[in-house]
Amino acid sequence: MIRNRRDVIGAALATVVAVAGLGLAAAPSAWAAGTAPRTAGDFTATGVRIHSDSFSGSPGLGEGNRGDGLTFYRATEGEYVADCGNDQWALITDNRTHVHGWVSVCFIHVNG
Repeated sequence: MIRNRRDVIGAALATVVAVAGLGLAAAPSAWAAGTAPRTAGDFTATGVRIHSDSFSGSPGLGEGNRGDGLTFYRATEGEYVADCGNDQWALITDNRTHVHGWVSVCFIHVNG
């Protein structure tokens, strides 16, 4: 009985080590988003609302500010933002607060 438990614990540990080796454990927000971080950037304004989905009526999760820095994952079509003249939204993580969500692309700058 003890040997079987050790085998199960050993197998579970091996799985955790394998996942960590793939980099999935090191970046849980990227893994949850289904894509690896692509590039860094920053917010171009103060008080940029980070949303749970790619439209302004979705729940706010937090706010990003100039100097927070961000990690950009991907962009998608969402609600048209008249002030921006487009419907592009970006999935990001605020590097200071670690809030992960969607912002209109006109409020961020992505390096590269």
